[in-house]
Amino acid sequence: MSSGFCLEDTPVNQKKSNKFQKQRTTHNTSSDKNVYAIVQPATRNPPTRNPPTRNSPTRNPATRNPATRNPQPTNPQPATHQLATRNPPTRNSQPTNSQLATHQLATRNPPTRNSQPATHQPATHQPTNPQPTNPQPTNPQPATHQPATRNSPTRNPPTRNSKKSVYLPTDMKKLLIANRGEIALRVMRTAKEMGIRTVAVYSEADRLAPHVRYADEAVCLGPPPSNESYLLGDKIIAEAKKLGVDAIHPGYGFLSENAAFAAAVNKAGMIFVGPPIHAIQVMGSKLAAKDTVKDYNIPMVPGTDEAITDIPAAKKIAGEIGFPILIKASAGGGGKGMRVVESPAEFEEQMQRAVSEATSSFGDGSVFIEKYITSPRHIEIQVLADNHGNVVHLFERECSIQRRHQKVVEEAPSVVLTPELRAAMGKSATDVARSCGYSGAGTVEFLLDDELNYYFLEMNTRLQVEHPVTELITGIDLVQQQLLVAQNKPLAFTQEDLSFSGHALELRVYAEDPNNNFLPSVGNLQTYRPPKGHGIRVDDGFEEGMDIPIYYDPMIAKLITYGSDRDEAIRRMRRAISDYQITGVATTLSFGEFVLQHDAFLSGKFSTHFVKEYFNPKPDAGTEEEAQVAALLAMHLLKNDVALSTNTVKEQASVSKWRQRR
Repeated sequence: MSSGFCLEDTPVNQKKSNKFQKQRTTHNTSSDKNVYAIVQPATRNPPTRNPPTRNSPTRNPATRNPATRNPQPTNPQPATHQLATRNPPTRNSQPTNSQLATHQLATRNPPTRNSQPATHQPATHQPTNPQPTNPQPTNPQPATHQPATRNSPTRNPPTRNSKKSVYLPTDMKKLLIANRGEIALRVMRTAKEMGIRTVAVYSEADRLAPHVRYADEAVCLGPPPSNESYLLGDKIIAEAKKLGVDAIHPGYGFLSENAAFAAAVNKAGMIFVGPPIHAIQVMGSKLAAKDTVKDYNIPMVPGTDEAITDIPAAKKIAGEIGFPILIKASAGGGGKGMRVVESPAEFEEQMQRAVSEATSSFGDGSVFIEKYITSPRHIEIQVLADNHGNVVHLFERECSIQRRHQKVVEEAPSVVLTPELRAAMGKSATDVARSCGYSGAGTVEFLLDDELNYYFLEMNTRLQVEHPVTELITGIDLVQQQLLVAQNKPLAFTQEDLSFSGHALELRVYAEDPNNNFLPSVGNLQTYRPPKGHGIRVDDGFEEGMDIPIYYDPMIAKLITYGSDRDEAIRRMRRAISDYQITGVATTLSFGEFVLQHDAFLSGKFSTHFVKEYFNPKPDAGTEEEAQVAALLAMHLLKNDVALSTNTVKEQASVSKWRQRR
């Protein structure tokens, strides 16, 4: 591990300072020669070969068939590692040597794609001294493998950037995680189970963080501010190249949805563990996303199809749509640049505020207008896609308990979706993924009105904070799937193979004061003891005695519980909250307890307005008295500081120059 003094996700909406924040780069397929080996698709009658076996000391010598010159490695892959406790069986009763081991993070039996899934030969290692330019490979590539499908075993799989070329599986030996805290640890654990070495990056504020110590290697990026550390895409890439990194996983937040950074990673000869650059660009703009999916008949909220800047024209359109309306930043997220307008009288003022906030937050002041759904639920669908044309969804997550348009409590499945509605929303989600040529893990978000009509909202082209609840009900390790897809492996299951059971809840434990409008509460974790027990999972990146930095998102941990049904998951979450011991900072644990005891949540009859409608904390008498004492103490300290400053100025004239410099 590297030494030095030199990050949990910052808000995605933080204004970024380096060139990656505003640059939009079109993907250059020529740069992919450094990442994947490209060959022509396999013919219908490929030459035969005798692959080496584990028990055969000899192999056929090279013949005129060039496919045998570089035989595949004979060593079996590492054994599987099961992270959970419900004893999920292996995918096949007798796996072949060439199959990559799978690790299930959650508690259910993982689905299988076919009774006899296709085997996947790992790629040969790249030469240790590649040429500085992009030479054509001199050694023929190994035979391509076809993804397992139900009805077309011989089809040639499509690729990210070419309809004629096929990307062969790419070996991943070392992975850099361009993030901090709990998500960095989450990715590292799965990577290590897959036999992949890990590299951490950190700022000076995180030099003692658990993710730094857990990684095989670590690199300091700079001072604590994210624009001087975790947002330095050029520096991250340069350090990755020095360490011989094969791939970079962005986590969420920071550079995770930055197309320019993804393009730079590919250009540097490394794999970006995420979707294609085009998908990031298109889905990064709400207007472009709407235009991309319009041919798939996906329900949309009534509104404009393009950015509006002319206030009188926008006001006329708003009147045609009908108030209340919602003004939204095209490049926004997390509630930034968003304004609800109840009547024409307040339209101009709210429009100006939305444009100003969008400009300051994202560097893009373009906004659009849509009908405001008065009592919506926020439902999102998890999707997975590979580079071979396979797309599936892993069902929904209910994310309606929010503060300031940001999620606090999530659960899966939703209590209001019928099987028919779930299937329809799942199909729409996979259609969104297909519309932009998506691959990897992504999330399609919808609004659901009180009549169970759903409307496409946006797509997040990254791993979501709340992904653990999906893992627990499906038995699928989403990070593992990301890494497999990044190595060009086809999905090992179809939609028909997937199912879910049980119920999972997640509470985001923020260092925030729910009784003070959820304002951040920075300080020292004087006590930090997470709960334990059956059905409880804690994803965190802090330890007792650590400080909560002021530079990043204040999330301390994600508390997740699983039960055979919703009632059991809720009871388990209540117990976990009670057992969670944190002192030194205020947290959202008390808010989570309030939610889990409220009739609206227990009955499933709630919307995104839950906090506004039900949570109105009033400080008790003791709190008000403490606040008054604190105010008086602050005034006293201020007077002392003023006096001290005055005395110091007077004293400076009499002290020696040596003492001034000391």
